[in-house]
Amino acid sequence: MSNVKLPPHMGLEFGNHAIKLAYVEAQGQNFVLKSLVAREIGKIGMLQYVQKQQDRIAGIIKEMVAEAHVPTRYVAMAIPESSVFSQILTVPNVKEDELTEAVYWQLKPLLPRPIEEFTKDYILIEHDHETGKRKVLVIAAPLNLINSYREVLHKAGLTPVAVETEILANVRAIQFNYKVGGGIIMDFGSASTDIGIFINGKLVFSQSIATGSDLLTKAILRNYKVTYAQAEQYKRLYGLDRTKMQGKIYKVLVRIMEGLTAAILRSLEFSSHDLTQDIPQNLYLAGQGSLLPGLKEYLLETLHLESVQIVNPFLRLSVPSALAKYKTQLHPEFSISIGLSLKRD
Repeated sequence: MSNVKLPPHMGLEFGNHAIKLAYVEAQGQNFVLKSLVAREIGKIGMLQYVQKQQDRIAGIIKEMVAEAHVPTRYVAMAIPESSVFSQILTVPNVKEDELTEAVYWQLKPLLPRPIEEFTKDYILIEHDHETGKRKVLVIAAPLNLINSYREVLHKAGLTPVAVETEILANVRAIQFNYKVGGGIIMDFGSASTDIGIFINGKLVFSQSIATGSDLLTKAILRNYKVTYAQAEQYKRLYGLDRTKMQGKIYKVLVRIMEGLTAAILRSLEFSSHDLTQDIPQNLYLAGQGSLLPGLKEYLLETLHLESVQIVNPFLRLSVPSALAKYKTQLHPEFSISIGLSLKRD
């Protein structure tokens, strides 16, 4: 676990179908959004592009950096939550300098491949001073995947200075903009939905569910025999709004959403057994899919939460006039790249 201060850097998110770049500059007590660039890259999925079309992706990143006029070649990047192993472990009473080794031996039998093939880190959640036991959130990511991303960045002439999960970047963006210590984060992406819980400023649970907004588009496509573009348009216009189109689109989408919310409830129930503190009842929505009409209301009703709001990653940033539209409209799809650019250690 490192607390090394990072040099000025950009945040780079490799989304499933797009790359997003953000550069935030600290100016005294203010944080100023200096650059923001996004590029759609296709439909086969970023993991395949990064592993099989590195030169193409590196070329796109070079163009984005040139357009952004970023005064640094340092990058903080995020890896997909779906590619990461994470679990809460209870570590027996050991000395402080033995904790890392104890986590290692508990983690080793849980991984699907040899532990040497993963990069590992952990977050201390709580410490019972009476028993000496500690609860830690362990995160392990495949080294070959991280090396693929690093190779792309090197080909683009960039130097990675930090690698973290998308949920951690999301949590940082939320804490910066909303000044909250705890909450639930739901990143509704195209291929998956990532769930995280943070308490007292620390991530204590994360999970990726293999249901994303692309499934909603495909459901409309199957039911109404329209083109993919038309199905996408129907989804974005009508979504989960029961009052639109006599609720026809709602009825198609709600079948998938029922499965997703059931999985989310199971995740929250499962994590509650590992935590001594109550799970916060405020949900923050990130990702492009969070703009689905009616989604906030549906989740509020289905998950029985106190509040649901869409993340505005620019809420407390100073934004120049050239980027003013990001301040006045909701763009939760930039939560990860902004969170990465705000990383300081």
